[in-house]
Amino acid sequence: MKMFQITALVILGIIIVLLSGFLIAGLLGYIDSDFFKYTSSSVLIFDEMYDGSEMKDIDTKLKSADVKLMKSEDQSIRIVYYGPKSELDNPSVNAEYVDGVLKIRQESRIRFFRFFSSERIEIYLPQKYLGSIEFALSSGNLEFMQDFEFSEINMQLSSGNIKAKTLKADNMFFSMLSGNMTCEGIYSEDYEIKMSSGTFKTDVLTGEGIFKSSSGKVSLKHYFGSGEIKLTSGNLYLGIDELWGDLDIGLSSGNAKVEMFGDTDGIYCDLRSTSGSIKTNFSDIDNKNLGSKLQYAFSKTKEHKLFIKASSGNVRIEKVN
Repeated sequence: MKMFQITALVILGIIIVLLSGFLIAGLLGYIDSDFFKYTSSSVLIFDEMYDGSEMKDIDTKLKSADVKLMKSEDQSIRIVYYGPKSELDNPSVNAEYVDGVLKIRQESRIRFFRFFSSERIEIYLPQKYLGSIEFALSSGNLEFMQDFEFSEINMQLSSGNIKAKTLKADNMFFSMLSGNMTCEGIYSEDYEIKMSSGTFKTDVLTGEGIFKSSSGKVSLKHYFGSGEIKLTSGNLYLGIDELWGDLDIGLSSGNAKVEMFGDTDGIYCDLRSTSGSIKTNFSDIDNKNLGSKLQYAFSKTKEHKLFIKASSGNVRIEKVN
């Protein structure tokens, strides 16, 4: 009987801990589910338009909302906000356009689980706008509905997903704490991408920069550039079309698969695996005797170095004709 009481108390304690964690996560807006969106309701809170012919900057800071970015058919700016009926007289979201700068802000308010939250924002940008964009979102999803080009992109998401078509900018900065990013193409000169937890997939990545991921899968199907790719935990797929300089790849725990599509003349490979194997399809390499290190040059000239080190994991590199 005593053992039964102890077991019941342990189970009750576990349930209390789980429910407490669930409640805290919900209050912070970290719990989100498409299923529960069907139970939420939203109404049109406001629909505002501005003349964006002289627009030069976008500064958006939101707490919790799903956001879609689109292009206007002309040079107008349009902001459409859908939210709970309780905000008809006092919206938590406000937009202002002053001296060519569009600012969108959202006030903090208590929200009991984000799947009961129904905030949606549609942002229509001028057709020919090529300025910068700064975007911060604590909880919610961001979707670029069309191809966009900016002079500079600065995006910071705490919890949510990013879905985009083609994004172009001279300078790019992405920071995501928890969420996934899917993109058809990212074209830049300089970039910095940081992810704490989530999956990152893009068909194309160009530029010189730093990519860091603490936990999650990374897939870069067509890579043109140079810099660093660092993963703490997770697998990497990288398709190299062209190296503009040296590329340093490091994995603490996970596997790396690299396919080389373009001209490999001038590329020097330095591959290392502390705990794992190295495999290639190079015709003059015997995979059976590779061990944990491989140094290989495709030609006599060594213009660009491809360095891959896996502390715990396997490295596979292939030349694709």
